[in-house]
Amino acid sequence: PFLLPILLLLSGLSLLMLLCIQHPLTDTFLSFQTLQGLLAGLLGFTLLAGTKPGKLYTRWWYDALFNFRQREVFGLKGFTWLIAALLLAIITLLFGTGPEGSGVKVNLQVAGILFQPSEITKYLLLIFMAGFFAANESHLRHISDSRNRFLLAFLLMAGVALLLALYLMMGDMGPALVVCFSFLVFYGIARGNLLLMLGAAVLYGTLLFFLPGITATAIAFVTVVLALVFTGAARSATWYGRIAVLTEAPVLILLVMAAFSFGDRLPGIGSRLADRKAMWLQPWNNDVYGGDHLAHGYWTLSAGGWKGQGIGKGFPNTMPAAHTDMILPSIGEEMGWIGLFMVFCLLAILIHRILLQARRAGQPFSFYLCAGIAVATGVQILLMAGGSIGLLPLTGLAVPFLSYGKISLIINCCALGIVAGISAQPAAAVQQEHISRQYDGVLSAAITGMLAGFAVVLVKLFFIQVKDRDAYLVQQSRVVNRNGLPIYSYNPRIDKLADFIAAGEILDRKGLPVATSRVEVLTKNRDSLLAA
Repeated sequence: PFLLPILLLLSGLSLLMLLCIQHPLTDTFLSFQTLQGLLAGLLGFTLLAGTKPGKLYTRWWYDALFNFRQREVFGLKGFTWLIAALLLAIITLLFGTGPEGSGVKVNLQVAGILFQPSEITKYLLLIFMAGFFAANESHLRHISDSRNRFLLAFLLMAGVALLLALYLMMGDMGPALVVCFSFLVFYGIARGNLLLMLGAAVLYGTLLFFLPGITATAIAFVTVVLALVFTGAARSATWYGRIAVLTEAPVLILLVMAAFSFGDRLPGIGSRLADRKAMWLQPWNNDVYGGDHLAHGYWTLSAGGWKGQGIGKGFPNTMPAAHTDMILPSIGEEMGWIGLFMVFCLLAILIHRILLQARRAGQPFSFYLCAGIAVATGVQILLMAGGSIGLLPLTGLAVPFLSYGKISLIINCCALGIVAGISAQPAAAVQQEHISRQYDGVLSAAITGMLAGFAVVLVKLFFIQVKDRDAYLVQQSRVVNRNGLPIYSYNPRIDKLADFIAAGEILDRKGLPVATSRVEVLTKNRDSLLAA
């Protein structure tokens, strides 16, 4: 019963913010397009909520490309969906477009409709992983030899790695991060070591903050590998089989974090990654064209303060991507820290309820599909929230249900329709008991990790919007222009407010106004001025 009300509240807030951001005469009426997407999404939600999504896994055509001859209905791994995701990514790489001069390929145009295919790719991958882990859950959990576990999951890892490589070739780091972290959380749930994976990420991040990069990396890797050895994850009949422990989720997340920490030294993607890091680490002083993007987010949030400027009374449209990447700062200016707190409460309730429905699903495929929707949604929200306030590098992603994007809204509404369809068909008590026994620990870790992430975001927002608000409001930003020359950027609200400040009057020797900013002064002296 919580899914639809929360969906409508978040989407309604998105419509309201788009009406506030867009100028009614000079800008495209994006709120109308969002309304169209919401209506289409609600239709999809209704249709899918009346189905039984778990039955998809009992049909031979769930894996049609690899099951065409046998037409089996048991143990399907779903590689057809992985192939579809890879093909869509390849089409985007070959025919996609992006913002002029950016060099990235993020959009496709089909029948006059421009959309970002990464949202579709994400859910194609989720459907594949749900089938793969459902078919192999007992093997992944109970095979003691790490070499055999690696061989079992090799094609999964290779497919995800290839998809990540395609996104990096497009220059689109946002979807690459969502796919990467969603897979890692998914894999941690399947293996039962999600808590260790989250702990490894926190440990490495803390070490990087206090120690040099190489030292922090060495300590983190040694500590995590020893922890895996101690828990028995490195057992193998051969010495080289023990090396497969390096493909466990806690080690893989360290590799991803290390790739970002040192990836700016790599050819090809290194320069773009270096720019992102410079904007993140030095938002007020960097040599990146457009490097004041994060500074604009700080100015917008600090303008909102505790209670906000009021709906329609702020200036979020002075910020780049105010309706897409930076929708959360836009909400923060209009509704303040309290408004953002309520938004994150709604998002936390939504993800928590989806995970609860996964727990009640009973069937492994439905469990993984439901949990995957929660994981992908939560990861995307945390990446964008952290990026817009400087906790993480900024990536070009949509905030589910809040950012502008017709196709994205339709797809996310349909995803919630799948969750509603699964919740409408609760499993038998025996099936629920099996899921609870297997996954209660990792689901608790996932919920705890999500809530901890939201709490960190809200604390940082409190410092920006309340505690250090005055300092952020007037801080200048040094960046470079297209020619590479340094320029200074200032909070555009200062110029906006200057228009409302009375400039006073200039009087001649007889006391008549020569210049004034008040109409009433001219009206009062009208006759004298005409006579002069």
